[in-house]
Amino acid sequence: MKTKRFRFMGVSLVLTLAIILPAWTKLQAAAPLVKELSFACMQSPKGLVSEMYIMGWARDVEKATGGRVKVTIYWSQTLGKAAEQYNTVVKGVADVAYGYQAWAPGRFPLTSGLELPFLFPSGVAASRAAWDIYSTTKYLKAEYEDVKVLGLSAMDPKSIFLGKKPVRSLKDLKGMKIRCQGLVETKTIESLGAVPVAFPITELYTALERGTVDGTLIAAAPIYSFRFDQVLKYATEIGLGCGTFFMVMNRKTWDSLPSDIQKSIDELSGLRISEIGGKVFDMESAEAFKLLTERGIERYRLPPEELKGWKDAVAPIKDWWVAETQAKGLPAKEVLGEILRLSEKYSK
Repeated sequence: MKTKRFRFMGVSLVLTLAIILPAWTKLQAAAPLVKELSFACMQSPKGLVSEMYIMGWARDVEKATGGRVKVTIYWSQTLGKAAEQYNTVVKGVADVAYGYQAWAPGRFPLTSGLELPFLFPSGVAASRAAWDIYSTTKYLKAEYEDVKVLGLSAMDPKSIFLGKKPVRSLKDLKGMKIRCQGLVETKTIESLGAVPVAFPITELYTALERGTVDGTLIAAAPIYSFRFDQVLKYATEIGLGCGTFFMVMNRKTWDSLPSDIQKSIDELSGLRISEIGGKVFDMESAEAFKLLTERGIERYRLPPEELKGWKDAVAPIKDWWVAETQAKGLPAKEVLGEILRLSEKYSK
């Protein structure tokens, strides 16, 4: 009798589980939405950076939170102009934003030290340094105190791209009008003997097409996202600094999230997403240069003796940057020392 009773109980348990488990699984899959994050992005959804970095992070967050967090990306400056991406988060217009520090001159004076020329050989090296100095020292935290910093990444080293005339020496560059953005880029172009011209990247295609500028100082990664390959003929590969980017979240939004969701987002952010950003920029740069070659755009690398002249020309920029930043009451000398240490560490 006991055997039959236990057998009956076993069959009943199996049947019960067969009924309950699918319903429980369905309930779990339909976990209530805790938060829909609006993500302001200055660029279009095209390109590796958008697909692997921005959309990749969004997908990972949704997966890690079991669908309780949904990320809706608003592309192409829909929620604010490129220079206002950081403010869209501070003001609560967007929950998350991705933007370029140099497009907000004066907002990130200490962070701009990471853009000084000839510091890092790649985007991933510069990204590691950016997150390192932010997360392990006190220096940059004040510049981002009103947001939750998710990641700080950097693009591949910048080169000079030209519309009509090649540049193979400082003599060739002298007097040319070169589009740039931010104080460090402007000083770099001035130090090389060219004329800096500042305006948003969205106006660059037309400026190159009309000959308003002779060229631009830019990384290779965004060339195809903005179709600049159609109006470029020459590229002087030089490595003049790595522009830095932020991914930040509104502080109130962050504080409103349950602790387990915060933990999941933290695990997908920080050094992890910063490195991914740098790696993707490097990948897109390599692909861009390959495609530029296929399109017949002339690529030129400076010989060692000429490269030395360029490095000598921009060497005083470090002292200029320290003086300018110290004048604002900021610890620029200490920050530069840390940046140079990280440059050596991550350039090996």
